[in-house]
Amino acid sequence: MTAATQIKLDKSDRALETLAPLLTPETQDVQALVIASDAYRARNEHAKAAALLQRAAQSDPRNASIQTLLGVAHLNMGDASLAITELETAATMDAGHYKADSLLAQTYLNRREYDKALAAIATLEKKLPGNAVTHNMRALAYLGKKDPALARKSFEQALAIDRAYFPAAANLAQLDVRDGKPDNARKRFERILQADKNNLQAMMALAELATRQAQQQETVEWLEKAIKLHPAAIPPHAALAGHHLTRRNFREALAVANAAANANPDSPEALTLLAKTQQASGDHPSAIATFNRLTQKVGHSPDAFLQLALAQIAGKQLGPARVSLQKALKLKADHVPSQETLIRLEMTENRPDAALQIARQMQAQQPDSPLGYDREGDLHLAQNNIPQAVRAYQQAIDKGAGSVGLVKWFRAQVIDNPQVAEQRLDDWLKQHPKDHAARAYAAEYAMRTGRNKEAIAHYETINRLTPNKALLLNNLANLYLLEKDRRALATAEQALKLAPNSPVVQDTLGWILVQQGQAPRGLEWLKKAVAQAPKQAAIRYHHAAALAQTGNKAQARQELEKLLADTSKFPEADAARALLKRL
Repeated sequence: MTAATQIKLDKSDRALETLAPLLTPETQDVQALVIASDAYRARNEHAKAAALLQRAAQSDPRNASIQTLLGVAHLNMGDASLAITELETAATMDAGHYKADSLLAQTYLNRREYDKALAAIATLEKKLPGNAVTHNMRALAYLGKKDPALARKSFEQALAIDRAYFPAAANLAQLDVRDGKPDNARKRFERILQADKNNLQAMMALAELATRQAQQQETVEWLEKAIKLHPAAIPPHAALAGHHLTRRNFREALAVANAAANANPDSPEALTLLAKTQQASGDHPSAIATFNRLTQKVGHSPDAFLQLALAQIAGKQLGPARVSLQKALKLKADHVPSQETLIRLEMTENRPDAALQIARQMQAQQPDSPLGYDREGDLHLAQNNIPQAVRAYQQAIDKGAGSVGLVKWFRAQVIDNPQVAEQRLDDWLKQHPKDHAARAYAAEYAMRTGRNKEAIAHYETINRLTPNKALLLNNLANLYLLEKDRRALATAEQALKLAPNSPVVQDTLGWILVQQGQAPRGLEWLKKAVAQAPKQAAIRYHHAAALAQTGNKAQARQELEKLLADTSKFPEADAARALLKRL
Protein backbone atom coordinates (compact mmCIF):
# COMPACT_ATOMS: atom_id res chain seq x y z
CA MET A 1 0.00 0.00 0.00
CA THR A 2 1.43 3.41 -0.97
CA ALA A 3 1.87 6.19 1.56
CA ALA A 4 -0.61 8.43 -0.27
CA THR A 5 -3.26 5.71 -0.05
CA GLN A 6 -2.54 5.19 3.63
CA ILE A 7 -3.17 8.88 4.26
CA LYS A 8 -6.49 8.69 2.42
CA LEU A 9 -7.43 5.75 4.64
CA ASP A 10 -6.66 7.91 7.71
CA LYS A 11 -3.49 5.94 8.50
CA SER A 12 -0.98 8.78 8.59
CA ASP A 13 1.27 6.98 11.09
CA ARG A 14 1.61 4.04 8.71
CA ALA A 15 2.30 6.44 5.85
CA LEU A 16 5.21 7.98 7.73
CA GLU A 17 6.60 4.52 8.45
CA THR A 18 6.38 3.71 4.74
CA LEU A 19 8.16 6.95 3.82
CA ALA A 20 10.81 6.79 6.55
CA PRO A 21 13.57 5.26 4.34
CA LEU A 22 13.11 8.11 1.84
CA LEU A 23 13.16 10.95 4.41
CA THR A 24 16.89 11.16 5.04
CA PRO A 25 18.36 14.59 5.84
CA GLU A 26 19.96 14.65 2.37
CA THR A 27 16.91 13.60 0.35
CA GLN A 28 15.73 15.73 -2.55
CA ASP A 29 12.79 13.45 -3.33
CA VAL A 30 10.16 16.16 -3.71
CA GLN A 31 7.25 13.74 -3.97
CA ALA A 32 8.22 11.94 -0.75
CA LEU A 33 8.63 15.26 1.09
CA VAL A 34 5.21 16.49 -0.06
CA ILE A 35 3.42 13.25 0.84
CA ALA A 36 5.13 13.16 4.24
CA SER A 37 4.05 16.76 4.85
CA ASP A 38 0.47 15.71 4.09
CA ALA A 39 0.77 12.92 6.67
CA TYR A 40 1.93 15.43 9.30
CA ARG A 41 -0.90 17.79 8.29
CA ALA A 42 -3.37 14.94 8.91
CA ARG A 43 -1.88 14.59 12.39
CA ASN A 44 -2.22 18.37 12.97
CA GLU A 45 1.57 18.66 13.22
CA HIS A 46 1.69 21.69 10.98
CA ALA A 47 5.19 22.86 11.90
CA LYS A 48 6.66 19.53 10.75
CA ALA A 49 4.57 19.69 7.59
CA ALA A 50 5.88 23.19 6.85
CA ALA A 51 9.48 22.14 7.45
CA LEU A 52 9.18 19.31 4.90
CA LEU A 53 7.49 21.59 2.38
CA GLN A 54 10.28 24.13 2.85
CA ARG A 55 12.78 21.42 1.89
CA ALA A 56 10.62 20.45 -1.11
CA ALA A 57 10.47 24.10 -2.23
CA GLN A 58 14.24 24.38 -2.02
CA SER A 59 14.56 21.30 -4.23
CA ASP A 60 11.96 22.58 -6.73
CA PRO A 61 11.93 26.38 -6.30
CA ARG A 62 9.64 27.11 -9.30
CA ASN A 63 6.86 24.74 -8.32
CA ALA A 64 3.76 26.84 -7.66
CA SER A 65 1.83 23.92 -6.13
CA ILE A 66 4.50 23.30 -3.48
CA GLN A 67 4.75 27.01 -2.71
CA THR A 68 0.97 27.10 -2.31
CA LEU A 69 1.03 24.12 0.06
CA LEU A 70 3.71 25.89 2.08
CA GLY A 71 1.41 28.91 2.40
CA VAL A 72 -1.42 26.63 3.56
CA ALA A 73 0.88 25.05 6.16
CA HIS A 74 1.72 28.47 7.57
CA LEU A 75 -1.99 29.34 7.64
CA ASN A 76 -2.59 26.17 9.65
CA MET A 77 0.15 27.26 12.04
CA GLY A 78 -1.62 30.60 12.52
CA ASP A 79 1.08 32.63 10.78
CA ALA A 80 -1.08 34.51 8.26
CA SER A 81 1.59 37.09 7.43
CA LEU A 82 4.11 34.47 6.33
CA ALA A 83 1.35 32.54 4.57
CA ILE A 84 0.45 35.62 2.54
CA THR A 85 4.08 36.02 1.49
CA GLU A 86 4.23 32.39 0.36
CA LEU A 87 0.92 32.61 -1.51
CA GLU A 88 1.91 35.86 -3.22
CA THR A 89 5.10 34.15 -4.38
CA ALA A 90 3.16 31.14 -5.64
CA ALA A 91 0.69 33.36 -7.50
CA THR A 92 3.50 34.87 -9.61
CA MET A 93 5.11 31.54 -10.54
CA ASP A 94 2.57 30.12 -12.97
CA ALA A 95 0.02 32.08 -15.00
CA GLY A 96 -2.17 29.00 -15.21
CA HIS A 97 -2.07 28.18 -11.49
CA TYR A 98 -4.91 29.93 -9.65
CA LYS A 99 -5.18 28.07 -6.33
CA ALA A 100 -2.69 30.40 -4.65
CA ASP A 101 -4.64 33.46 -5.85
CA SER A 102 -7.88 31.97 -4.51
CA LEU A 103 -6.33 31.19 -1.12
CA LEU A 104 -4.73 34.62 -1.00
CA ALA A 105 -8.07 36.34 -1.62
CA GLN A 106 -9.75 34.13 1.01
CA THR A 107 -7.01 34.90 3.53
CA TYR A 108 -7.50 38.63 3.04
CA LEU A 109 -11.25 38.17 3.49
CA ASN A 110 -10.66 36.26 6.73
CA ARG A 111 -8.38 39.06 7.94
CA ARG A 112 -11.02 41.67 6.97
CA GLU A 113 -8.55 43.36 4.66
CA TYR A 114 -11.22 43.93 2.06
CA ASP A 115 -9.37 46.26 -0.34
CA LYS A 116 -6.49 43.78 -0.57
CA ALA A 117 -9.02 41.00 -1.06
CA LEU A 118 -10.59 42.88 -3.99
CA ALA A 119 -7.17 43.35 -5.58
CA ALA A 120 -6.39 39.64 -5.21
CA ILE A 121 -9.81 38.75 -6.64
CA ALA A 122 -9.16 40.96 -9.67
CA THR A 123 -5.92 39.05 -10.32
CA LEU A 124 -7.71 35.73 -9.80
CA GLU A 125 -10.40 36.75 -12.30
CA LYS A 126 -7.77 37.22 -15.02
CA LYS A 127 -6.67 33.62 -14.51
CA LEU A 128 -10.21 32.32 -14.02
CA PRO A 129 -12.59 34.49 -16.09
CA GLY A 130 -16.32 33.94 -16.11
CA ASN A 131 -16.32 31.97 -12.86
CA ALA A 132 -19.06 32.19 -10.24
CA VAL A 133 -16.57 31.74 -7.39
CA THR A 134 -14.74 35.02 -8.09
CA HIS A 135 -18.00 37.01 -8.17
CA ASN A 136 -19.10 35.42 -4.90
CA MET A 137 -15.79 36.32 -3.24
CA ARG A 138 -16.01 39.88 -4.55
CA ALA A 139 -19.51 40.16 -3.10
CA LEU A 140 -18.23 39.01 0.30
CA ALA A 141 -15.59 41.74 0.18
CA TYR A 142 -18.27 44.33 -0.59
CA LEU A 143 -20.33 43.06 2.32
CA GLY A 144 -17.27 43.51 4.51
CA LYS A 145 -17.01 47.08 3.23
CA LYS A 146 -20.69 47.58 4.19
CA ASP A 147 -21.86 47.98 0.60
CA PRO A 148 -24.81 45.55 0.27
CA ALA A 149 -25.90 47.00 -3.08
CA LEU A 150 -22.62 46.13 -4.79
CA ALA A 151 -22.58 42.81 -2.92
CA ARG A 152 -26.01 41.92 -4.29
CA LYS A 153 -24.88 42.81 -7.80
CA SER A 154 -21.86 40.49 -7.57
CA PHE A 155 -23.91 37.65 -6.06
CA GLU A 156 -26.40 38.00 -8.93
CA GLN A 157 -23.51 37.92 -11.44
CA ALA A 158 -22.35 34.64 -9.89
CA LEU A 159 -25.83 33.15 -10.36
CA ALA A 160 -26.03 34.46 -13.92
CA ILE A 161 -22.94 32.35 -14.66
CA ASP A 162 -24.17 29.30 -12.75
CA ARG A 163 -27.87 29.16 -11.82
CA ALA A 164 -27.19 26.30 -9.38
CA TYR A 165 -24.28 27.97 -7.57
CA PHE A 166 -25.48 27.57 -4.00
CA PRO A 167 -23.09 29.90 -2.06
CA ALA A 168 -24.28 32.99 -3.96
CA ALA A 169 -27.95 32.03 -3.56
CA ALA A 170 -27.43 31.39 0.15
CA ASN A 171 -25.70 34.74 0.64
CA LEU A 172 -28.47 36.56 -1.22
CA ALA A 173 -31.05 34.69 0.86
CA GLN A 174 -29.35 35.89 4.05
CA LEU A 175 -29.66 39.47 2.79
CA ASP A 176 -33.32 38.85 1.95
CA VAL A 177 -34.04 37.51 5.45
CA ARG A 178 -32.17 40.42 7.01
CA ASP A 179 -34.36 42.79 4.96
CA GLY A 180 -37.52 41.02 6.14
CA LYS A 181 -38.20 39.25 2.83
CA PRO A 182 -38.13 35.51 3.63
CA ASP A 183 -40.33 34.70 0.60
CA ASN A 184 -37.62 36.08 -1.70
CA ALA A 185 -35.08 33.87 0.09
CA ARG A 186 -37.29 30.81 -0.42
CA LYS A 187 -37.69 31.55 -4.13
CA ARG A 188 -33.92 31.67 -4.58
CA PHE A 189 -33.52 28.13 -3.26
CA GLU A 190 -36.48 26.94 -5.30
CA ARG A 191 -34.79 28.32 -8.43
CA ILE A 192 -31.68 26.29 -7.57
CA LEU A 193 -33.88 23.19 -7.44
CA GLN A 194 -35.31 24.09 -10.84
CA ALA A 195 -31.76 24.05 -12.21
CA ASP A 196 -30.70 21.02 -10.14
CA LYS A 197 -33.71 19.12 -8.78
CA ASN A 198 -31.60 16.97 -6.40
CA ASN A 199 -29.55 19.79 -4.89
CA LEU A 200 -29.07 18.76 -1.26
CA GLN A 201 -27.88 22.15 -0.03
CA ALA A 202 -30.97 23.89 -1.40
CA MET A 203 -33.32 21.41 0.29
CA MET A 204 -31.44 21.82 3.58
CA ALA A 205 -31.67 25.61 3.25
CA LEU A 206 -35.42 25.45 2.58
CA ALA A 207 -35.82 23.29 5.69
CA GLU A 208 -33.87 25.80 7.77
CA LEU A 209 -35.91 28.68 6.37
CA ALA A 210 -39.14 26.84 7.23
CA THR A 211 -37.85 26.33 10.79
CA ARG A 212 -37.17 30.06 11.13
CA GLN A 213 -40.75 30.75 10.08
CA ALA A 214 -42.10 28.13 12.54
CA GLN A 215 -43.38 25.99 9.64
CA GLN A 216 -42.60 22.70 11.35
CA GLN A 217 -44.39 20.40 8.93
CA GLU A 218 -42.62 21.98 5.98
CA THR A 219 -39.30 21.57 7.77
CA VAL A 220 -39.89 17.85 8.17
CA GLU A 221 -41.08 17.45 4.58
CA TRP A 222 -37.97 19.06 3.12
CA LEU A 223 -35.63 17.02 5.31
CA GLU A 224 -37.46 13.78 4.54
CA LYS A 225 -37.28 14.58 0.83
CA ALA A 226 -33.55 15.26 1.15
CA ILE A 227 -33.05 11.91 2.89
CA LYS A 228 -35.11 10.08 0.26
CA LEU A 229 -33.00 11.53 -2.56
CA HIS A 230 -29.71 11.28 -0.64
CA PRO A 231 -30.10 8.26 1.68
CA ALA A 232 -26.40 8.17 2.57
CA ALA A 233 -26.07 11.90 3.31
CA ILE A 234 -25.44 12.61 7.01
CA PRO A 235 -26.50 16.32 7.22
CA PRO A 236 -30.25 15.84 6.52
CA HIS A 237 -30.37 12.89 8.92
CA ALA A 238 -28.63 14.99 11.59
CA ALA A 239 -30.97 17.94 11.02
CA LEU A 240 -34.10 15.79 11.15
CA ALA A 241 -32.93 13.90 14.25
CA GLY A 242 -32.15 17.25 15.90
CA HIS A 243 -35.59 18.57 14.94
CA HIS A 244 -37.24 15.60 16.65
CA LEU A 245 -34.99 15.86 19.70
CA THR A 246 -35.90 19.51 20.32
CA ARG A 247 -39.52 18.36 20.45
CA ARG A 248 -38.65 15.37 22.64
CA ASN A 249 -39.79 12.97 19.94
CA PHE A 250 -37.10 10.51 20.93
CA ARG A 251 -38.45 7.49 19.05
CA GLU A 252 -38.54 9.40 15.75
CA ALA A 253 -35.07 10.87 16.36
CA LEU A 254 -33.61 7.43 17.05
CA ALA A 255 -35.24 6.00 13.94
CA VAL A 256 -33.61 8.71 11.80
CA ALA A 257 -30.19 8.28 13.44
CA ASN A 258 -30.36 4.48 13.05
CA ALA A 259 -31.25 4.91 9.38
CA ALA A 260 -28.16 7.07 8.91
CA ALA A 261 -25.95 4.48 10.62
CA ASN A 262 -27.45 1.63 8.58
CA ALA A 263 -26.91 3.55 5.35
CA ASN A 264 -23.31 4.35 6.35
CA PRO A 265 -22.02 1.30 8.27
CA ASP A 266 -18.38 2.42 8.01
CA SER A 267 -18.95 6.12 8.70
CA PRO A 268 -17.63 7.59 11.97
CA GLU A 269 -19.93 10.58 11.43
CA ALA A 270 -22.99 8.32 11.27
CA LEU A 271 -21.95 6.46 14.41
CA THR A 272 -21.38 9.77 16.19
CA LEU A 273 -24.86 10.96 15.20
CA LEU A 274 -26.43 7.74 16.47
CA ALA A 275 -24.52 7.83 19.77
CA LYS A 276 -25.35 11.48 20.43
CA THR A 277 -29.01 10.87 19.63
CA GLN A 278 -29.07 7.89 22.01
CA GLN A 279 -27.45 10.04 24.69
CA ALA A 280 -29.89 12.93 24.17
CA SER A 281 -32.75 10.41 24.41
CA GLY A 282 -31.47 9.26 27.81
CA ASP A 283 -30.31 5.84 26.62
CA HIS A 284 -26.83 6.03 28.12
CA PRO A 285 -25.95 2.31 27.85
CA SER A 286 -26.66 2.33 24.10
CA ALA A 287 -24.75 5.59 23.64
CA ILE A 288 -21.74 4.11 25.45
CA ALA A 289 -21.90 0.97 23.29
CA THR A 290 -22.06 3.03 20.09
CA PHE A 291 -19.19 5.29 21.15
CA ASN A 292 -17.19 2.13 21.91
CA ARG A 293 -17.82 1.02 18.32
CA LEU A 294 -16.63 4.45 17.19
CA THR A 295 -13.32 4.11 19.08
CA GLN A 296 -12.78 0.75 17.43
CA LYS A 297 -13.16 2.34 14.01
CA VAL A 298 -11.04 5.43 14.74
CA GLY A 299 -8.78 4.20 17.51
CA HIS A 300 -6.25 6.92 16.78
CA SER A 301 -8.73 9.74 17.51
CA PRO A 302 -8.61 11.41 20.94
CA ASP A 303 -11.96 13.04 20.15
CA ALA A 304 -13.62 9.63 19.90
CA PHE A 305 -12.35 8.60 23.35
CA LEU A 306 -13.42 11.98 24.74
CA GLN A 307 -16.96 11.47 23.46
CA LEU A 308 -16.99 7.99 24.94
CA ALA A 309 -15.85 9.43 28.29
CA LEU A 310 -18.60 12.08 28.23
CA ALA A 311 -21.20 9.38 27.60
CA GLN A 312 -19.76 7.30 30.44
CA ILE A 313 -19.90 10.30 32.79
CA ALA A 314 -23.54 10.90 31.82
CA GLY A 315 -24.16 7.21 32.58
CA LYS A 316 -22.45 7.52 36.00
CA GLN A 317 -19.56 5.27 34.91
CA LEU A 318 -16.82 7.50 36.29
CA GLY A 319 -14.07 4.88 36.51
CA PRO A 320 -14.38 3.81 32.85
CA ALA A 321 -14.64 7.50 31.91
CA ARG A 322 -11.26 8.18 33.52
CA VAL A 323 -9.75 5.28 31.54
CA SER A 324 -11.20 6.68 28.29
CA LEU A 325 -9.80 10.14 29.01
CA GLN A 326 -6.40 8.67 29.79
CA LYS A 327 -6.50 6.88 26.43
CA ALA A 328 -7.33 10.15 24.70
CA LEU A 329 -4.39 11.85 26.42
CA LYS A 330 -2.08 8.96 25.56
CA LEU A 331 -2.93 9.60 21.92
CA LYS A 332 -2.48 13.37 22.30
CA ALA A 333 -0.97 14.53 25.56
CA ASP A 334 -2.11 18.13 25.07
CA HIS A 335 -5.69 17.36 24.00
CA VAL A 336 -7.27 20.26 25.85
CA PRO A 337 -10.93 19.11 25.84
CA SER A 338 -9.88 15.80 27.42
CA GLN A 339 -7.70 17.58 29.98
CA GLU A 340 -10.56 19.89 30.94
CA THR A 341 -13.01 17.00 31.20
CA LEU A 342 -10.56 15.07 33.38
CA ILE A 343 -10.14 18.13 35.62
CA ARG A 344 -13.91 18.26 36.13
CA LEU A 345 -14.01 14.52 36.79
CA GLU A 346 -11.27 14.76 39.41
CA MET A 347 -13.12 17.59 41.15
CA THR A 348 -16.37 15.59 41.06
CA GLU A 349 -14.56 12.78 42.87
CA ASN A 350 -13.00 15.25 45.35
CA ARG A 351 -9.46 14.90 44.05
CA PRO A 352 -8.35 18.54 43.79
CA ASP A 353 -4.64 17.69 43.85
CA ALA A 354 -5.04 15.44 40.79
CA ALA A 355 -7.01 18.19 39.04
CA LEU A 356 -4.33 20.75 39.90
CA GLN A 357 -1.66 18.45 38.48
CA ILE A 358 -3.49 18.42 35.12
CA ALA A 359 -3.73 22.22 35.11
CA ARG A 360 0.01 22.45 35.70
CA GLN A 361 0.65 19.94 32.91
CA MET A 362 -1.29 22.29 30.64
CA GLN A 363 0.97 25.13 31.74
CA ALA A 364 4.09 23.10 30.97
CA GLN A 365 2.74 22.00 27.57
CA GLN A 366 1.63 25.50 26.57
CA PRO A 367 3.83 27.89 28.55
CA ASP A 368 2.71 30.95 26.57
CA SER A 369 -1.00 30.20 26.90
CA PRO A 370 -3.21 31.59 29.69
CA LEU A 371 -5.38 28.46 29.73
CA GLY A 372 -3.52 26.34 32.28
CA TYR A 373 -3.17 29.25 34.70
CA ASP A 374 -6.85 30.10 34.25
CA ARG A 375 -7.80 26.54 35.15
CA GLU A 376 -5.51 26.60 38.19
CA GLY A 377 -7.27 29.76 39.33
CA ASP A 378 -10.67 28.08 38.92
CA LEU A 379 -9.52 25.14 41.03
CA HIS A 380 -8.18 27.32 43.83
CA LEU A 381 -11.34 29.44 43.82
CA ALA A 382 -13.52 26.33 44.04
CA GLN A 383 -11.62 25.39 47.23
CA ASN A 384 -11.82 28.97 48.56
CA ASN A 385 -8.04 29.37 48.32
CA ILE A 386 -8.43 33.03 47.39
CA PRO A 387 -4.79 34.28 47.41
CA GLN A 388 -3.69 31.32 45.24
CA ALA A 389 -6.62 31.91 42.88
CA VAL A 390 -5.77 35.61 42.55
CA ARG A 391 -2.14 34.76 41.81
CA ALA A 392 -3.04 32.18 39.15
CA TYR A 393 -5.54 34.51 37.46
CA GLN A 394 -2.91 37.25 37.40
CA GLN A 395 -0.53 34.85 35.65
CA ALA A 396 -3.29 34.14 33.12
CA ILE A 397 -3.68 37.89 32.53
CA ASP A 398 0.08 38.20 32.06
CA LYS A 399 -0.16 35.47 29.39
CA GLY A 400 -2.88 37.34 27.50
CA ALA A 401 -6.17 36.27 29.12
CA GLY A 402 -7.61 39.74 28.49
CA SER A 403 -10.96 40.83 29.87
CA VAL A 404 -12.07 37.24 30.61
CA GLY A 405 -9.02 36.83 32.84
CA LEU A 406 -9.60 40.20 34.47
CA VAL A 407 -13.20 39.35 35.36
CA LYS A 408 -12.10 36.07 36.94
CA TRP A 409 -9.33 37.87 38.85
CA PHE A 410 -11.90 40.41 40.05
CA ARG A 411 -14.34 37.74 41.25
CA ALA A 412 -11.60 36.20 43.36
CA GLN A 413 -10.03 39.44 44.62
CA VAL A 414 -13.35 41.04 45.55
CA ILE A 415 -13.90 38.29 48.14
CA ASP A 416 -10.82 39.31 50.13
CA ASN A 417 -10.42 42.96 49.20
CA PRO A 418 -13.30 44.70 47.35
CA GLN A 419 -11.49 48.04 47.31
CA VAL A 420 -8.44 46.66 45.51
CA ALA A 421 -10.65 44.74 43.07
CA GLU A 422 -12.82 47.74 42.24
CA GLN A 423 -9.82 50.03 41.75
CA ARG A 424 -8.23 47.51 39.37
CA LEU A 425 -11.44 47.27 37.36
CA ASP A 426 -11.68 51.07 37.13
CA ASP A 427 -8.05 51.31 36.02
CA TRP A 428 -8.57 48.59 33.42
CA LEU A 429 -11.54 50.43 31.90
CA LYS A 430 -9.52 53.65 31.71
CA GLN A 431 -6.74 51.77 29.91
CA HIS A 432 -9.19 49.80 27.71
CA PRO A 433 -12.21 52.10 27.21
CA LYS A 434 -13.58 49.93 24.36
CA ASP A 435 -13.43 46.66 26.29
CA HIS A 436 -17.18 46.03 26.23
CA ALA A 437 -16.95 42.68 28.03
CA ALA A 438 -15.18 44.19 31.04
CA ARG A 439 -17.49 47.20 31.06
CA ALA A 440 -20.58 44.98 30.88
CA TYR A 441 -19.28 43.04 33.88
CA ALA A 442 -18.63 46.33 35.71
CA ALA A 443 -22.25 47.29 35.00
CA GLU A 444 -23.55 43.96 36.32
CA TYR A 445 -21.41 44.29 39.44
CA ALA A 446 -22.68 47.83 40.01
CA MET A 447 -26.27 46.56 39.69
CA ARG A 448 -25.64 43.78 42.21
CA THR A 449 -24.15 46.22 44.69
CA GLY A 450 -27.02 48.72 44.35
CA ARG A 451 -25.11 51.37 42.39
CA ASN A 452 -27.69 51.79 39.68
CA LYS A 453 -26.50 55.13 38.32
CA GLU A 454 -22.99 53.74 37.90
CA ALA A 455 -24.42 50.72 36.07
CA ILE A 456 -26.49 53.01 33.84
CA ALA A 457 -23.38 54.99 32.91
CA HIS A 458 -21.55 51.82 31.89
CA TYR A 459 -24.45 50.49 29.82
CA GLU A 460 -24.96 53.86 28.12
CA THR A 461 -21.27 53.91 27.17
CA ILE A 462 -21.51 50.44 25.61
CA ASN A 463 -24.74 51.38 23.83
CA ARG A 464 -23.09 54.42 22.24
CA LEU A 465 -20.23 52.30 20.90
CA THR A 466 -22.25 49.19 19.91
CA PRO A 467 -25.92 50.13 19.68
CA ASN A 468 -28.95 47.87 19.22
CA LYS A 469 -28.07 45.04 21.63
CA ALA A 470 -31.33 43.68 22.99
CA LEU A 471 -30.03 42.32 26.32
CA LEU A 472 -28.11 45.51 27.07
CA LEU A 473 -31.15 47.67 26.33
CA ASN A 474 -33.29 45.37 28.48
CA ASN A 475 -30.93 45.81 31.44
CA LEU A 476 -30.84 49.54 30.85
CA ALA A 477 -34.64 49.71 30.80
CA ASN A 478 -34.81 47.89 34.15
CA LEU A 479 -32.29 50.30 35.64
CA TYR A 480 -34.20 53.31 34.32
CA LEU A 481 -37.33 51.89 35.96
CA LEU A 482 -35.55 51.51 39.31
CA GLU A 483 -34.30 55.10 39.06
CA LYS A 484 -37.74 56.37 37.95
CA ASP A 485 -36.21 57.57 34.68
CA ARG A 486 -38.92 58.17 32.07
CA ARG A 487 -36.69 56.64 29.35
CA ALA A 488 -37.52 53.17 30.74
CA LEU A 489 -40.55 52.50 28.51
CA ALA A 490 -38.99 53.69 25.24
CA THR A 491 -35.84 51.67 25.96
CA ALA A 492 -37.83 48.51 26.69
CA GLU A 493 -39.82 48.97 23.48
CA GLN A 494 -36.57 49.34 21.56
CA ALA A 495 -35.28 46.09 23.11
CA LEU A 496 -38.53 44.34 22.14
CA LYS A 497 -38.12 45.36 18.48
CA LEU A 498 -34.71 43.67 18.50
CA ALA A 499 -35.89 40.53 20.36
CA PRO A 500 -39.67 40.29 19.97
CA ASN A 501 -39.88 36.68 21.16
CA SER A 502 -37.66 36.98 24.24
CA PRO A 503 -39.62 36.29 27.45
CA VAL A 504 -37.10 38.33 29.44
CA VAL A 505 -37.65 41.39 27.25
CA GLN A 506 -41.43 40.84 27.19
CA ASP A 507 -41.35 40.68 31.00
CA THR A 508 -39.40 43.93 31.28
CA LEU A 509 -41.75 45.80 28.97
CA GLY A 510 -44.85 44.35 30.66
CA TRP A 511 -43.61 45.19 34.15
CA ILE A 512 -42.70 48.75 33.18
CA LEU A 513 -46.19 49.23 31.75
CA VAL A 514 -47.73 47.88 34.97
CA GLN A 515 -45.56 50.16 37.09
CA GLN A 516 -46.48 53.15 34.94
CA GLY A 517 -50.23 52.60 35.30
CA GLN A 518 -50.85 50.70 32.07
CA ALA A 519 -51.62 47.34 33.70
CA PRO A 520 -54.00 45.94 31.01
CA ARG A 521 -51.42 46.49 28.25
CA GLY A 522 -48.64 45.21 30.52
CA LEU A 523 -50.61 42.07 31.35
CA GLU A 524 -50.72 41.10 27.67
CA TRP A 525 -46.91 41.08 27.46
CA LEU A 526 -46.56 39.32 30.81
CA LYS A 527 -48.95 36.56 29.67
CA LYS A 528 -46.66 35.96 26.67
CA ALA A 529 -43.56 36.00 28.88
CA VAL A 530 -44.90 33.54 31.46
CA ALA A 531 -46.12 31.21 28.71
CA GLN A 532 -42.55 30.96 27.37
CA ALA A 533 -40.78 30.91 30.74
CA PRO A 534 -43.20 29.29 33.20
CA LYS A 535 -40.48 28.52 35.75
CA GLN A 536 -39.02 32.02 36.02
CA ALA A 537 -40.02 33.27 39.47
CA ALA A 538 -39.70 37.00 38.71
CA ILE A 539 -41.85 36.73 35.59
CA ARG A 540 -44.49 34.73 37.50
CA TYR A 541 -44.60 37.37 40.24
CA HIS A 542 -44.95 40.22 37.73
CA HIS A 543 -47.75 38.31 35.98
CA ALA A 544 -49.58 37.79 39.28
CA ALA A 545 -49.18 41.47 40.22
CA ALA A 546 -50.60 42.51 36.83
CA LEU A 547 -53.58 40.18 37.37
CA ALA A 548 -54.21 41.80 40.74
CA GLN A 549 -54.01 45.32 39.29
CA THR A 550 -56.46 44.46 36.51
CA GLY A 551 -59.05 43.15 38.98
CA ASN A 552 -58.47 39.39 38.72
CA LYS A 553 -57.58 38.95 42.37
CA ALA A 554 -58.63 35.30 42.64
CA GLN A 555 -56.28 34.19 39.86
CA ALA A 556 -53.56 36.47 41.21
CA ARG A 557 -53.86 34.83 44.65
CA GLN A 558 -53.77 31.37 43.07
CA GLU A 559 -50.65 32.22 41.03
CA LEU A 560 -48.85 33.70 44.06
CA GLU A 561 -49.63 30.72 46.29
CA LYS A 562 -48.31 28.32 43.68
CA LEU A 563 -45.22 30.48 43.05
CA LEU A 564 -44.29 30.67 46.75
CA ALA A 565 -44.92 26.95 47.17
CA ASP A 566 -42.59 26.20 44.24
CA THR A 567 -39.82 28.57 45.29
CA SER A 568 -39.49 30.63 48.45
CA LYS A 569 -36.23 32.40 47.56
CA PHE A 570 -36.00 34.91 44.74
CA PRO A 571 -35.26 38.67 44.74
CA GLU A 572 -38.92 39.73 44.84
CA ALA A 573 -40.14 37.00 47.22
CA ASP A 574 -40.91 39.48 50.03
CA ALA A 575 -42.92 41.64 47.63
CA ALA A 576 -44.82 38.54 46.48
CA ARG A 577 -45.67 37.59 50.09
CA ALA A 578 -46.77 41.13 50.88
CA LEU A 579 -49.04 41.21 47.82
CA LEU A 580 -50.53 37.82 48.73
CA LYS A 581 -51.27 39.09 52.24
CA ARG A 582 -53.07 42.15 50.81
CA LEU A 583 -55.17 39.94 48.56
